[in-house]
Amino acid sequence: LTISNGGTVYDAAGLIGFSVNNNTLLVTGPGSVWSNLNYLDIGAADSAGNSLTISNGGAVYDPGYGGGVIGSIGCSNNLVTVSGNGAIWDILLGLYVGNGGSSNQLVVGTGGTVIAGSVVISLDAYPYYASDNVLQVDGGSLFVTNSLGNGTLVVSAAGGPGSLVLNSGSVTANQLVL
Repeated sequence: LTISNGGTVYDAAGLIGFSVNNNTLLVTGPGSVWSNLNYLDIGAADSAGNSLTISNGGAVYDPGYGGGVIGSIGCSNNLVTVSGNGAIWDILLGLYVGNGGSSNQLVVGTGGTVIAGSVVISLDAYPYYASDNVLQVDGGSLFVTNSLGNGTLVVSAAGGPGSLVLNSGSVTANQLVL
């Protein structure tokens, strides 16, 4: 699915890859918006190889209670890329890179911005073990903050091995837990 040229999609919840593999969604261009009222999962129900790309002014908003998940229970090798001038993923509550899943990745490239109320990299979800999940900032900006001023970025402290990689760009968080 491609959302472009100022196109907009509003829904109750977003799922890319629910029990199926290798699905892609692209949100690109100024004014192009995908807004999920409750939550967004990229890779759910034992799926793998799913991707979301937000580029060049495209925007994804998750203002609801569920936040965003890249690689939920039993899911692997799912990827979200946010890059290009004005590209943004704005999540009111939590973002999980590997919530009981392994080898999932978020890349924030040049010109891209990710904003979340909290971020957890590699969260175990019993009986599933999270490992090798990566949040990589390559010239973009990651903001982990909320209205209470206690936005927390948790790297591997809640599960298996995970990584925060800062090649260039910026990471701003109210609290960092390693």
